[in-house]
Amino acid sequence: MLLCTLPSAAVANSEITSSNRDASEEIANPNSIDLLVIYPETEFGTSHVDDLSSDYGEITVDGYLDKLIQHVNSNYARSSIGAQFNPLPSVEVNFSHLDEDWKRQLTLAMMNPHNSPYVDYIAELNTIRNSTNADVMVYWRESGDGGPGANGASAVPAEEDEAYVHITHYSMSPYILSHELGHLLGGEHHKGTQTIANISVDGGEFEDREIRTLMTSQVTPTGYPVARVWAFSDANTTVNGTIPCGYGLEPSNCTYAEETPIGNSSWSNVDLMRARAPIVAGFRSQPDEPEWEWPEPLPPQGDDVLGSSQLQIYGPISASSNISATWIANISLRDDYGVDLLPDRALGVRAQIDQHLGDGDGWLDIPEIADFVSLVEGARNLTDSESLGCCVVDYLPLQMSKGMEVIVIPPANGSVESNGSWGWMEYAELSGLTDSRSTRILDVPRWVACWRRSPSG
Repeated sequence: MLLCTLPSAAVANSEITSSNRDASEEIANPNSIDLLVIYPETEFGTSHVDDLSSDYGEITVDGYLDKLIQHVNSNYARSSIGAQFNPLPSVEVNFSHLDEDWKRQLTLAMMNPHNSPYVDYIAELNTIRNSTNADVMVYWRESGDGGPGANGASAVPAEEDEAYVHITHYSMSPYILSHELGHLLGGEHHKGTQTIANISVDGGEFEDREIRTLMTSQVTPTGYPVARVWAFSDANTTVNGTIPCGYGLEPSNCTYAEETPIGNSSWSNVDLMRARAPIVAGFRSQPDEPEWEWPEPLPPQGDDVLGSSQLQIYGPISASSNISATWIANISLRDDYGVDLLPDRALGVRAQIDQHLGDGDGWLDIPEIADFVSLVEGARNLTDSESLGCCVVDYLPLQMSKGMEVIVIPPANGSVESNGSWGWMEYAELSGLTDSRSTRILDVPRWVACWRRSPSG
């Protein structure tokens, strides 16, 4: 027998031994599957993870998901599936324009994507997928939304127009997400392993337990305590030592008393899943252009405009002397506060971008936002301190010693109906000459005019 050992990322002394040499080759270059999580829009100042009793210590949805999906990827690597899920920035959704009961209907639409009653919901989902190029989409539901009590995937295996999963609010865990995504790759309940093995959980006494692999479900109870191991059933694999197991956000450690098969000719999900991994990874392709390093969005704010600025003058400011200075400013604005750079300011910046830089589809995508960033950078590429809204010395503006440095934190992608905040930071080095009078006159405006009306101070 040819052996290959795959250590678990979660625990030490973990070993899965396989006679399938092809499996280990897939681990080196797993197929990247772009995964997008959507969830219902939350009230101002709240988060979708606020009511979770265990949240990895994270206060943001993306922070929570990043840690959870690390475990999911370890599960797929442990079984040599050859798939690695790449979490895209999550998106809040609000489809109340379709139906008051949209949260329940959306779940039904994802489970029945080809049924005519749900065509409008699928169109909304396609708009999001088109803007993010997500291979698969997960709807992380709200508690009490009236939808099905169980989690689900649209198809086994799924094609490109069926790559949907929904998960109830309190069920989002590495085990459940690995299970539901496994359906999209062809994993089936009846091919999951259900067997009895002598194991110890977290260093406890060894005892016979019912072992279930990641896809095992709808089984006949055996009467033994259940241990859910974080691996997929595989006819060619045995387990030796300690591997992750359990149902929570972090795994327990299940230690086998002896080398034990984790599948057989009837219980083996990995074969089809390995074959489907590159297919699912190719459902959508991320565009090469524009290249975009996604910044962390600014937190919501109550005021239309917030900001601060600092002017620091160096050296003597005596008569007929050279002076130098630095200008630093930080500005943030609510999304519903429009800008003069684009028409229809009353609509708010998100609608302005969508209508005048985008395709008017009600959704901000990366290329549209990138164009807006370029627009702001160009508008702030100024040449002197007066046009900056900074200052005038002895009735004359200071000149730029170097070009302006501008960092834009743009509005987040998603629906134009969302209302977060955006802004920019700017830095400039200035120089100038005082006049011959004995008294210096420094004019610092209290309000900056032009298109931004931000306080200076």
